[in-house]
Amino acid sequence: MSTPVFIEVTDTIHATFITGFQRHTRELIRRLPNREGQGPFHVVPIVWCVGCDSFRLLDRHETELLDTPPPTSIPTRSRLSRLGDRLPGPLGGWAQRAVHIPAVRRRRDALERRRGRSTHPAEHAALRIEEWPVGSWLFDLEAVWHNSATRDRLLPDLRARGVKTSALIADVMPEQFPQWFSQITVDVFHRFITAHLGSSDHFVCISESTKRDLIQLARQSGRTRPLDAVVMPLGADFADSASADLPDELIGRQFLLCVGTLEPRKNQKLAIDALERLDTHPELALVLVGRV
Repeated sequence: MSTPVFIEVTDTIHATFITGFQRHTRELIRRLPNREGQGPFHVVPIVWCVGCDSFRLLDRHETELLDTPPPTSIPTRSRLSRLGDRLPGPLGGWAQRAVHIPAVRRRRDALERRRGRSTHPAEHAALRIEEWPVGSWLFDLEAVWHNSATRDRLLPDLRARGVKTSALIADVMPEQFPQWFSQITVDVFHRFITAHLGSSDHFVCISESTKRDLIQLARQSGRTRPLDAVVMPLGADFADSASADLPDELIGRQFLLCVGTLEPRKNQKLAIDALERLDTHPELALVLVGRV
């Protein structure tokens, strides 16, 4: 009997834009065993259902969204967050941050449940996770710090039920360099990483550097239990590269590809400066790909 590994995909299937988190969540779930008996474990995608007020399995439409990403668009924002744009100075920032305060989010979820009861699909009741199997896992792959089920409440409850928890850690930069992020991201990420350092013993890091930073952060937080962190380097599959629609000026040329949101903390400037100094390969091009 294989062990179920639950992976929340609420943000992955409902986000109106695509970042690295949605891409790697989809890719790993697609490649990992997803049926009992295929190996020592199998992954079970789940979502937080506001109407059910609990986690549940995916319905047919959500399964299709997990398999096929939606067209990229501008990220949606709540009414309270948009209101902050019209308020002066500190008031605007407070209104935008208030959206992510746990008590405000619970209140908002309660209002959404009341509004959605009349249209809440009846079949969702059968998909609810009523009991978490003892010995199963919750593995956080996506950017769950933005999700409704905050980990500071969820993880201690799961640990008490005998469920093991883990997380993929890309970096802990909101803790190291808060000046690079919005205050909203700093606040929600702090709750996420603090909850995992308090309740989880196993972590998957994307690099040795991230692993060192996580271990240092654990020490600074006062954690005394051993922390089991392994490194899983990111990869890329270019099997379909022959069908890529390259711009004419890149066909037949060698180029360096930098993929990531175009922002100062990604340090694309370093790549540009390095390429300008590289006079031994004048034909080498630099291609930046990412959301602004």
